[in-house]
Amino acid sequence: MSDTILIRHEAPKGFQFISEEEYEKFQAWKQAQRGIRTWKLKDLAKYKYGTKSTERASRYLTKHRHDLDVEQGGFIDYANTHNGWQIPAAEMIDYLLDHPD
Repeated sequence: MSDTILIRHEAPKGFQFISEEEYEKFQAWKQAQRGIRTWKLKDLAKYKYGTKSTERASRYLTKHRHDLDVEQGGFIDYANTHNGWQIPAAEMIDYLLDHPD
């Protein structure tokens, strides 16, 4: 006969428990996103907000310009955005995980 210990644990606010299968699917999808070298604004909008509308994504980039601008040590060239956004996908994914909003 083995002893069983039950532990109650609540996920921190904003976190959810998911199955290992769902976690693996997400990790595979995330890795596939990294394969795309650069994102346009619509790609960021789809990844972060699940929408084609770029308005919120644009506001996010404006809000976080101090961190993201290459002139401030970031990885996005804000000075040349008139030619369209060129957002390094891998760096942006990591940044989004650390800065949800």
